[in-house]
Amino acid sequence: MKTGSNTRVFNNEITANNTPNFGAKGSKVSKVPTGTGVIVLAASYVEVFKNTITHNNSASVSIISYFTTGNPLNDAAYYPYTEAVTFTTTSSAAVEPIRPAVMPRSLRPSRENHCR
Repeated sequence: MKTGSNTRVFNNEITANNTPNFGAKGSKVSKVPTGTGVIVLAASYVEVFKNTITHNNSASVSIISYFTTGNPLNDAAYYPYTEAVTFTTTSSAAVEPIRPAVMPRSLRPSRENHCR
């Protein structure tokens, strides 16, 4: 199974990340909203601690699955969900929060059969 895991994000100041998105059109990076502080995307066993996250217009912290990208999942070995995140960080609320894209549990593929 392919997955991102065992990551630590700590001792950072993430402030006013409100510049225009620089990602190439159509890329995964281009889908990140301007004003995003930290995104944990399709990763497991992530620790986010001792950070100060302030003045980001869209979201201070987003913990999301791969399915929020809207891209098809073409690799049967890839695990698209985020699990086991520890978060102990100071952050301020987003000024212009984005609406979360949540896939209903009934539509989510099982861990064993997660490729569409």
